[in-house]
Amino acid sequence: MGKKNVGSRYQTVIDDLSKRGWNFRINDLNDGLEYSVSNAGWALCTDVIEAVIRTDMREDGYGVSGSGKPGYSAMRDAYMTLAHRQRYNPIKEYFLGLEGKYSPNKTPYVNELFCNVFENPDKMFSNWLFRWMVGAIAKVFEGQRNPMLVLDGPQNMGKSWFVEWLCPLPQHFIRDSINPDDKDSHLLLSDMLLWEVEEADSTTRRADASALKAFITRDTVKKRPAYGRHRIEKPALCSFIGTINFDGSGFLVDTTGNTRFLICLITTIDFDYIITDKDQLWAEAYWYYRNTPQAWKLTPDETARRDQINAEYEVPSALENVINELYLITNDPNDFIPTSQIQQVVSQYYRFNSEQLFYRELARVMTKIGLQPGRAKFQEGQDHRRGWLGLKRRQTVDLSD
Repeated sequence: MGKKNVGSRYQTVIDDLSKRGWNFRINDLNDGLEYSVSNAGWALCTDVIEAVIRTDMREDGYGVSGSGKPGYSAMRDAYMTLAHRQRYNPIKEYFLGLEGKYSPNKTPYVNELFCNVFENPDKMFSNWLFRWMVGAIAKVFEGQRNPMLVLDGPQNMGKSWFVEWLCPLPQHFIRDSINPDDKDSHLLLSDMLLWEVEEADSTTRRADASALKAFITRDTVKKRPAYGRHRIEKPALCSFIGTINFDGSGFLVDTTGNTRFLICLITTIDFDYIITDKDQLWAEAYWYYRNTPQAWKLTPDETARRDQINAEYEVPSALENVINELYLITNDPNDFIPTSQIQQVVSQYYRFNSEQLFYRELARVMTKIGLQPGRAKFQEGQDHRRGWLGLKRRQTVDLSD
Protein backbone atom coordinates (compact mmCIF):
# COMPACT_ATOMS: atom_id res chain seq x y z
CA MET A 1 0.00 0.00 0.00
CA GLY A 2 2.91 2.39 -0.34
CA LYS A 3 5.98 3.35 1.68
CA LYS A 4 5.32 3.59 5.43
CA ASN A 5 5.91 6.94 7.08
CA VAL A 6 4.40 6.73 10.57
CA GLY A 7 2.70 9.87 11.76
CA SER A 8 2.37 11.56 8.38
CA ARG A 9 -1.02 12.84 7.29
CA TYR A 10 -0.56 10.95 4.04
CA GLN A 11 -0.01 7.66 5.81
CA THR A 12 -2.94 8.30 8.13
CA VAL A 13 -5.24 8.61 5.13
CA ILE A 14 -3.81 5.53 3.42
CA ASP A 15 -4.08 3.43 6.58
CA ASP A 16 -7.70 4.47 7.11
CA LEU A 17 -8.57 3.74 3.48
CA SER A 18 -6.85 0.37 3.72
CA LYS A 19 -8.83 -0.58 6.83
CA ARG A 20 -12.00 -0.07 4.83
CA GLY A 21 -10.62 -2.12 1.93
CA TRP A 22 -9.82 0.68 -0.52
CA ASN A 23 -6.82 0.50 -2.83
CA PHE A 24 -5.90 2.62 -5.85
CA ARG A 25 -3.66 2.58 -8.91
CA ILE A 26 -3.23 4.54 -12.15
CA ASN A 27 -3.39 3.07 -15.63
CA ASP A 28 -0.22 4.43 -17.19
CA LEU A 29 -1.72 4.33 -20.69
CA ASN A 30 -4.36 6.98 -20.06
CA ASP A 31 -3.66 8.22 -16.52
CA GLY A 32 -7.04 6.79 -15.49
CA LEU A 33 -7.62 6.30 -11.76
CA GLU A 34 -8.68 2.76 -10.84
CA TYR A 35 -9.91 1.42 -7.50
CA SER A 36 -10.39 -1.89 -5.74
CA VAL A 37 -12.51 -2.64 -2.68
CA SER A 38 -11.56 -5.60 -0.48
CA ASN A 39 -9.50 -7.11 -3.32
CA ALA A 40 -12.66 -7.60 -5.38
CA GLY A 41 -10.98 -6.62 -8.65
CA TRP A 42 -10.07 -3.35 -10.29
CA ALA A 43 -12.45 -0.89 -11.97
CA LEU A 44 -12.31 2.64 -13.35
CA CYS A 45 -13.05 5.28 -10.74
CA THR A 46 -16.04 7.55 -11.45
CA ASP A 47 -17.70 10.54 -9.81
CA VAL A 48 -20.18 8.14 -8.22
CA ILE A 49 -17.41 6.00 -6.71
CA GLU A 50 -15.65 9.08 -5.34
CA ALA A 51 -18.92 10.07 -3.67
CA VAL A 52 -19.05 6.59 -2.14
CA ILE A 53 -15.46 7.02 -0.90
CA ARG A 54 -16.30 10.34 0.76
CA THR A 55 -19.40 8.85 2.37
CA ASP A 56 -17.44 5.84 3.60
CA MET A 57 -14.60 7.91 5.02
CA ARG A 58 -16.93 10.41 6.64
CA GLU A 59 -17.56 7.66 9.19
CA ASP A 60 -13.91 8.06 10.24
CA GLY A 61 -14.22 11.83 10.50
CA TYR A 62 -12.95 12.88 7.09
CA GLY A 63 -14.44 16.16 5.99
CA VAL A 64 -15.97 16.63 9.45
CA SER A 65 -14.99 19.85 11.23
CA GLY A 66 -13.17 19.29 14.53
CA SER A 67 -12.54 15.57 13.94
CA GLY A 68 -8.80 16.00 13.54
CA LYS A 69 -8.90 14.13 10.22
CA PRO A 70 -7.98 15.72 6.88
CA GLY A 71 -10.60 17.21 4.59
CA TYR A 72 -11.78 15.62 1.37
CA SER A 73 -9.26 17.47 -0.79
CA ALA A 74 -6.29 16.25 1.27
CA MET A 75 -7.77 12.76 1.34
CA ARG A 76 -8.06 12.69 -2.44
CA ASP A 77 -4.51 14.00 -2.85
CA ALA A 78 -3.33 11.14 -0.64
CA TYR A 79 -5.00 8.32 -2.56
CA MET A 80 -4.01 9.89 -5.88
CA THR A 81 -0.40 9.86 -4.62
CA LEU A 82 -0.77 6.20 -3.68
CA ALA A 83 -2.25 5.45 -7.11
CA HIS A 84 0.67 7.22 -8.78
CA ARG A 85 3.13 5.06 -6.85
CA GLN A 86 1.29 1.96 -8.05
CA ARG A 87 1.14 2.83 -11.76
CA TYR A 88 0.91 -0.09 -14.16
CA ASN A 89 0.85 -0.70 -17.91
CA PRO A 90 -1.82 -3.33 -18.73
CA ILE A 91 -0.55 -3.99 -22.26
CA LYS A 92 3.04 -4.61 -21.19
CA GLU A 93 1.85 -6.69 -18.24
CA TYR A 94 -0.14 -8.90 -20.61
CA PHE A 95 2.85 -9.62 -22.84
CA LEU A 96 5.25 -10.10 -19.94
CA GLY A 97 2.78 -12.64 -18.57
CA LEU A 98 3.24 -14.74 -21.74
CA GLU A 99 6.86 -15.49 -20.88
CA GLY A 100 7.49 -19.24 -20.92
CA LYS A 101 4.09 -20.14 -22.41
CA TYR A 102 5.41 -21.05 -25.86
CA SER A 103 7.95 -23.59 -27.07
CA PRO A 104 9.28 -22.94 -30.59
CA ASN A 105 8.62 -25.37 -33.42
CA LYS A 106 10.05 -25.48 -36.92
CA THR A 107 7.25 -23.38 -38.41
CA PRO A 108 5.56 -20.50 -36.56
CA TYR A 109 2.22 -21.70 -35.21
CA VAL A 110 0.37 -18.72 -36.68
CA ASN A 111 1.61 -19.66 -40.15
CA GLU A 112 0.50 -23.28 -39.82
CA LEU A 113 -2.93 -22.38 -38.45
CA PHE A 114 -4.02 -19.57 -40.74
CA CYS A 115 -2.74 -21.12 -43.96
CA ASN A 116 -5.88 -23.26 -43.90
CA VAL A 117 -8.36 -21.04 -42.05
CA PHE A 118 -8.07 -18.03 -44.37
CA GLU A 119 -8.31 -18.54 -48.12
CA ASN A 120 -5.73 -16.13 -49.51
CA PRO A 121 -4.86 -16.38 -53.24
CA ASP A 122 -1.39 -14.84 -52.90
CA LYS A 123 -0.56 -17.08 -49.90
CA MET A 124 0.98 -14.18 -47.96
CA PHE A 125 -1.62 -13.67 -45.22
CA SER A 126 0.04 -15.90 -42.63
CA ASN A 127 3.40 -14.20 -43.29
CA TRP A 128 1.93 -10.73 -43.00
CA LEU A 129 -0.03 -11.59 -39.85
CA PHE A 130 3.03 -13.10 -38.17
CA ARG A 131 5.23 -10.08 -38.98
CA TRP A 132 2.47 -7.71 -37.90
CA MET A 133 1.95 -9.45 -34.54
CA VAL A 134 5.65 -9.45 -33.70
CA GLY A 135 5.80 -5.83 -34.88
CA ALA A 136 2.90 -4.90 -32.60
CA ILE A 137 4.88 -6.20 -29.62
CA ALA A 138 8.04 -4.42 -30.79
CA LYS A 139 6.06 -1.19 -30.95
CA VAL A 140 4.84 -1.63 -27.37
CA PHE A 141 8.30 -2.28 -25.93
CA GLU A 142 10.62 -0.39 -28.28
CA GLY A 143 8.49 2.06 -30.23
CA GLN A 144 9.27 0.29 -33.51
CA ARG A 145 7.16 1.27 -36.50
CA ASN A 146 4.60 -1.34 -37.46
CA PRO A 147 2.87 -1.26 -40.86
CA MET A 148 -0.90 -1.40 -41.19
CA LEU A 149 -2.17 -4.86 -42.06
CA VAL A 150 -4.99 -4.47 -44.61
CA LEU A 151 -7.57 -7.20 -45.19
CA ASP A 152 -9.34 -6.99 -48.55
CA GLY A 153 -12.46 -9.07 -48.98
CA PRO A 154 -16.21 -9.06 -49.63
CA GLN A 155 -18.58 -7.39 -47.21
CA ASN A 156 -20.03 -9.43 -44.34
CA MET A 157 -17.40 -12.16 -44.63
CA GLY A 158 -16.16 -11.66 -41.06
CA LYS A 159 -13.04 -9.51 -41.45
CA SER A 160 -14.00 -7.15 -38.64
CA TRP A 161 -15.06 -10.05 -36.44
CA PHE A 162 -11.60 -11.58 -36.83
CA VAL A 163 -9.78 -8.33 -36.10
CA GLU A 164 -11.71 -7.82 -32.87
CA TRP A 165 -11.18 -11.46 -31.90
CA LEU A 166 -7.44 -11.11 -32.43
CA CYS A 167 -7.05 -8.38 -29.81
CA PRO A 168 -6.23 -10.09 -26.48
CA LEU A 169 -7.33 -7.07 -24.41
CA PRO A 170 -10.87 -6.03 -25.44
CA GLN A 171 -10.70 -2.77 -23.50
CA HIS A 172 -7.71 -1.77 -25.63
CA PHE A 173 -9.40 -2.35 -28.99
CA ILE A 174 -11.11 0.32 -31.07
CA ARG A 175 -12.95 0.23 -34.40
CA ASP A 176 -13.09 3.63 -36.08
CA SER A 177 -11.89 5.68 -39.03
CA ILE A 178 -8.73 7.77 -38.72
CA ASN A 179 -8.76 11.54 -38.49
CA PRO A 180 -5.13 12.72 -38.26
CA ASP A 181 -6.30 16.24 -37.31
CA ASP A 182 -8.36 15.07 -34.33
CA LYS A 183 -6.66 15.42 -30.93
CA ASP A 184 -8.70 12.62 -29.38
CA SER A 185 -7.51 10.24 -32.11
CA HIS A 186 -3.92 11.00 -31.18
CA LEU A 187 -4.61 10.37 -27.49
CA LEU A 188 -6.00 6.93 -28.35
CA LEU A 189 -2.62 5.95 -29.79
CA SER A 190 -1.22 5.61 -26.27
CA ASP A 191 -4.24 3.73 -24.89
CA MET A 192 -5.11 1.17 -27.60
CA LEU A 193 -3.28 -1.97 -28.66
CA LEU A 194 -5.25 -2.66 -31.84
CA TRP A 195 -7.15 -0.18 -33.98
CA GLU A 196 -9.35 -1.51 -36.75
CA VAL A 197 -9.66 1.08 -39.50
CA GLU A 198 -13.01 0.45 -41.14
CA GLU A 199 -13.17 1.27 -44.84
CA ALA A 200 -9.45 1.99 -44.82
CA ASP A 201 -9.63 2.78 -48.53
CA SER A 202 -11.92 5.73 -47.82
CA THR A 203 -9.60 6.93 -45.07
CA THR A 204 -6.50 6.89 -47.27
CA ARG A 205 -8.27 8.73 -50.09
CA ARG A 206 -9.70 11.48 -47.86
CA ALA A 207 -6.83 12.13 -45.48
CA ASP A 208 -3.71 14.07 -46.35
CA ALA A 209 -1.15 11.41 -47.29
CA SER A 210 1.68 12.90 -45.23
CA ALA A 211 -0.53 13.36 -42.17
CA LEU A 212 -1.86 9.81 -42.44
CA LYS A 213 1.63 8.33 -42.77
CA ALA A 214 2.80 10.29 -39.75
CA PHE A 215 -0.24 9.21 -37.73
CA ILE A 216 0.02 5.46 -38.22
CA THR A 217 3.79 5.45 -37.59
CA ARG A 218 3.88 7.96 -34.74
CA ASP A 219 5.98 6.79 -31.80
CA THR A 220 5.06 9.48 -29.26
CA VAL A 221 1.86 11.27 -28.29
CA LYS A 222 2.25 14.88 -27.15
CA LYS A 223 -1.18 16.38 -26.57
CA ARG A 224 -3.17 18.09 -23.83
CA PRO A 225 -6.31 16.08 -23.00
CA ALA A 226 -9.67 17.81 -22.96
CA TYR A 227 -10.10 19.65 -19.66
CA GLY A 228 -6.51 18.75 -18.75
CA ARG A 229 -4.17 21.42 -17.48
CA HIS A 230 -0.95 19.85 -18.69
CA ARG A 231 0.25 18.31 -21.92
CA ILE A 232 0.97 14.61 -21.74
CA GLU A 233 3.87 12.83 -23.43
CA LYS A 234 3.42 9.09 -23.80
CA PRO A 235 4.62 6.37 -26.20
CA ALA A 236 2.23 5.46 -29.01
CA LEU A 237 1.53 1.74 -28.55
CA CYS A 238 -1.27 1.18 -31.06
CA SER A 239 -0.97 -0.94 -34.21
CA PHE A 240 -3.49 -0.88 -37.06
CA ILE A 241 -5.46 -3.36 -39.14
CA GLY A 242 -7.51 -1.95 -42.00
CA THR A 243 -10.48 -3.67 -43.63
CA ILE A 244 -11.58 -2.86 -47.17
CA ASN A 245 -13.94 -4.05 -49.89
CA PHE A 246 -11.73 -3.18 -52.85
CA ASP A 247 -13.60 -1.77 -55.85
CA GLY A 248 -10.64 -1.57 -58.21
CA SER A 249 -10.22 2.20 -57.96
CA GLY A 250 -7.15 2.00 -55.72
CA PHE A 251 -6.60 3.44 -52.27
CA LEU A 252 -2.83 3.92 -51.92
CA VAL A 253 -2.24 7.51 -52.95
CA ASP A 254 1.42 8.01 -52.06
CA THR A 255 4.00 5.65 -53.50
CA THR A 256 6.62 6.80 -50.99
CA GLY A 257 4.45 5.67 -48.09
CA ASN A 258 3.19 2.35 -49.37
CA THR A 259 5.78 0.45 -47.34
CA ARG A 260 3.51 1.20 -44.39
CA PHE A 261 0.88 -1.26 -45.64
CA LEU A 262 0.75 -5.06 -45.81
CA ILE A 263 -2.25 -5.96 -47.99
CA CYS A 264 -3.81 -9.34 -48.59
CA LEU A 265 -6.91 -10.49 -50.41
CA ILE A 266 -9.11 -12.82 -48.35
CA THR A 267 -11.73 -14.79 -50.29
CA THR A 268 -13.16 -17.00 -47.52
CA ILE A 269 -12.80 -17.37 -43.75
CA ASP A 270 -13.32 -20.61 -41.83
CA PHE A 271 -14.72 -19.53 -38.47
CA ASP A 272 -13.20 -22.55 -36.75
CA TYR A 273 -10.35 -20.20 -35.84
CA ILE A 274 -12.41 -18.97 -32.87
CA ILE A 275 -11.63 -22.20 -30.98
CA THR A 276 -7.94 -21.29 -31.14
CA ASP A 277 -6.26 -20.07 -27.97
CA LYS A 278 -5.25 -16.61 -29.18
CA ASP A 279 -3.02 -16.18 -26.14
CA GLN A 280 -0.87 -18.93 -27.67
CA LEU A 281 -0.66 -16.95 -30.92
CA TRP A 282 0.53 -13.91 -29.01
CA ALA A 283 2.84 -16.05 -26.84
CA GLU A 284 4.49 -17.27 -30.02
CA ALA A 285 4.87 -13.73 -31.36
CA TYR A 286 6.31 -12.63 -28.00
CA TRP A 287 8.82 -15.51 -28.06
CA TYR A 288 10.03 -14.51 -31.52
CA TYR A 289 10.22 -10.88 -30.43
CA ARG A 290 12.41 -11.85 -27.46
CA ASN A 291 14.57 -14.48 -29.16
CA THR A 292 14.85 -13.62 -32.87
CA PRO A 293 16.43 -10.24 -33.67
CA GLN A 294 14.07 -8.00 -35.64
CA ALA A 295 11.65 -10.85 -36.35
CA TRP A 296 9.06 -8.25 -37.35
CA LYS A 297 11.06 -7.18 -40.42
CA LEU A 298 10.27 -8.56 -43.86
CA THR A 299 12.78 -10.69 -45.72
CA PRO A 300 14.00 -9.38 -49.10
CA ASP A 301 11.63 -11.79 -50.86
CA GLU A 302 8.72 -10.63 -48.70
CA THR A 303 9.60 -7.00 -49.38
CA ALA A 304 9.51 -7.60 -53.13
CA ARG A 305 6.20 -9.43 -52.81
CA ARG A 306 4.73 -6.62 -50.71
CA ASP A 307 5.69 -4.03 -53.31
CA GLN A 308 4.19 -6.16 -56.07
CA ILE A 309 0.89 -6.58 -54.20
CA ASN A 310 0.69 -2.94 -53.12
CA ALA A 311 1.19 -1.74 -56.69
CA GLU A 312 -2.17 -3.34 -57.55
CA TYR A 313 -3.87 -1.11 -54.97
CA GLU A 314 -2.39 2.23 -56.01
CA VAL A 315 -4.75 4.98 -57.13
CA PRO A 316 -4.61 5.26 -60.94
CA SER A 317 -3.15 8.54 -62.14
CA ALA A 318 -4.32 10.33 -65.27
CA LEU A 319 -1.08 12.30 -65.18
CA GLU A 320 0.95 9.08 -65.23
CA ASN A 321 -0.83 8.01 -68.40
CA VAL A 322 -0.10 11.36 -70.05
CA ILE A 323 3.58 11.23 -69.02
CA ASN A 324 3.98 7.73 -70.46
CA GLU A 325 2.36 8.81 -73.73
CA LEU A 326 4.43 11.97 -74.12
CA TYR A 327 7.82 10.89 -72.77
CA LEU A 328 10.18 7.98 -73.23
CA ILE A 329 11.76 6.66 -70.04
CA THR A 330 15.46 6.17 -70.80
CA ASN A 331 16.94 6.13 -67.28
CA ASP A 332 19.89 7.94 -68.83
CA PRO A 333 21.05 10.70 -66.42
CA ASN A 334 22.15 12.74 -69.43
CA ASP A 335 18.52 13.04 -70.52
CA PHE A 336 17.01 15.96 -68.64
CA ILE A 337 13.73 17.88 -68.98
CA PRO A 338 12.91 20.91 -66.82
CA THR A 339 9.77 20.73 -64.71
CA SER A 340 8.50 23.96 -66.24
CA GLN A 341 8.75 22.45 -69.71
CA ILE A 342 6.91 19.30 -68.61
CA GLN A 343 4.17 21.45 -67.12
CA GLN A 344 3.81 23.47 -70.31
CA VAL A 345 3.54 20.38 -72.52
CA VAL A 346 1.34 18.33 -70.20
CA SER A 347 -1.10 21.20 -69.61
CA GLN A 348 -2.43 20.66 -73.13
CA TYR A 349 -3.73 17.22 -72.11
CA TYR A 350 -4.02 17.28 -68.30
CA ARG A 351 -6.05 19.84 -66.38
CA PHE A 352 -4.95 20.86 -62.87
CA ASN A 353 -6.36 23.39 -60.41
CA SER A 354 -3.12 24.79 -59.06
CA GLU A 355 0.59 24.58 -59.74
CA GLN A 356 1.25 23.29 -56.24
CA LEU A 357 -1.09 20.33 -56.72
CA PHE A 358 0.42 19.66 -60.13
CA TYR A 359 3.99 19.63 -58.79
CA ARG A 360 2.95 17.30 -55.96
CA GLU A 361 1.24 14.85 -58.31
CA LEU A 362 4.12 15.07 -60.80
CA ALA A 363 6.61 14.20 -58.04
CA ARG A 364 4.44 11.25 -57.00
CA VAL A 365 4.21 9.94 -60.56
CA MET A 366 7.91 10.42 -61.33
CA THR A 367 8.90 8.68 -58.11
CA LYS A 368 6.60 5.78 -58.92
CA ILE A 369 8.12 5.49 -62.39
CA GLY A 370 11.57 5.44 -60.80
CA LEU A 371 12.95 8.77 -62.02
CA GLN A 372 15.18 11.10 -60.04
CA PRO A 373 14.94 14.89 -59.72
CA GLY A 374 17.90 16.89 -60.94
CA ARG A 375 19.19 20.18 -62.34
CA ALA A 376 20.20 21.23 -65.82
CA LYS A 377 23.91 21.47 -66.55
CA PHE A 378 25.28 24.93 -65.97
CA GLN A 379 25.27 27.21 -68.97
CA GLU A 380 26.50 30.78 -68.98
CA GLY A 381 23.63 33.21 -68.55
CA GLN A 382 21.06 30.57 -67.59
CA ASP A 383 19.69 29.47 -64.22
CA HIS A 384 20.15 25.98 -62.85
CA ARG A 385 16.71 24.77 -63.87
CA ARG A 386 15.10 21.99 -61.80
CA GLY A 387 13.61 19.01 -63.54
CA TRP A 388 13.78 15.26 -63.98
CA LEU A 389 16.52 12.93 -65.18
CA GLY A 390 16.16 9.85 -67.35
CA LEU A 391 13.44 10.79 -69.84
CA LYS A 392 13.06 12.52 -73.18
CA ARG A 393 10.20 13.71 -75.33
CA ARG A 394 8.68 11.20 -77.71
CA GLN A 395 7.87 12.15 -81.25
CA THR A 396 4.63 14.11 -81.58
CA VAL A 397 1.73 12.10 -80.16
CA ASP A 398 -1.96 12.77 -80.69
CA LEU A 399 -3.63 12.01 -77.35
CA SER A 400 -7.05 13.01 -78.62
CA ASP A 401 -7.50 9.68 -80.42
